[in-house]
Amino acid sequence: MAVRELRREAALFWDVASKIWAGVWLLLLGPVMLMFTAIRDEWGVVIYFAWIIFGAVVALVVGRRPKHLRLYLGSRRVPIVIEAADIFSGDGVKIIPVNEYFDGEVGDHVSISSLHGQFIDRVCKRLPDRWDSILRVGLANVEPVDSVSRSSGRTDQYSIGTWCRVPDAGPGQEYILVALSRTDVYTLQATANIDDLYCAVAAAVSAAKQCANGRPVDFPLIGGGLSRTSLHASELLDILLEALIREDRRGMITEKIRIVLDPDVLRCVDLRDINRRWK
Repeated sequence: MAVRELRREAALFWDVASKIWAGVWLLLLGPVMLMFTAIRDEWGVVIYFAWIIFGAVVALVVGRRPKHLRLYLGSRRVPIVIEAADIFSGDGVKIIPVNEYFDGEVGDHVSISSLHGQFIDRVCKRLPDRWDSILRVGLANVEPVDSVSRSSGRTDQYSIGTWCRVPDAGPGQEYILVALSRTDVYTLQATANIDDLYCAVAAAVSAAKQCANGRPVDFPLIGGGLSRTSLHASELLDILLEALIREDRRGMITEKIRIVLDPDVLRCVDLRDINRRWK
């Protein structure tokens, strides 16, 4: 732990020192050089502006946010890649947050813009068993906590953290649906509080460990969609990484993990900060 903290502090020091150096180079050393060269040398102005351009390039390089981050999990050095990508592409096990009813129709209960809705629209259409059969098999050993009278949608309500396995969902793909959000019976709005988030994240990591068998696992930014957790993307990343580390201490989760971010979310997160905290 002490070594990790030292490495984080060293990375932070280097980041701050680099920015200060670039600013001094750009704003202070250039004018000083001009004072000594421009008066005596006709090339002084050219050198000065070359200096300014070089300093600006250095500042841009130092200040540029990375679009990709690779961390290593625990003593086993399992790679965790954080990047913007389409979670529905590629092989492996994919985690999909859903509501506590496991609703299967896009519309009033499930937004097409949510991962839940995209799973229904993009994946379930090619599954021969469709939604009800998937849940009948995947939730066969799970008792619902309640049966709620609703004007539409499924009536069986499951506890947050319940998960359902969807094998053979595509070439080399398997999905795990994890109950994250609670749907208001009247407004149909899905929400998740902090306890729901921690419960769903822990369940997702545990389910991935049970089902992966060494295959790559893709996690979305759980709680970052329409579940309205009100947490910043970097906080959600911290919660997920903490859960992965905790579960890895109990035993290896899988051989490769990817955390898939929406490109708009990635623009709001500085992966250098994530790297400093978890490297």
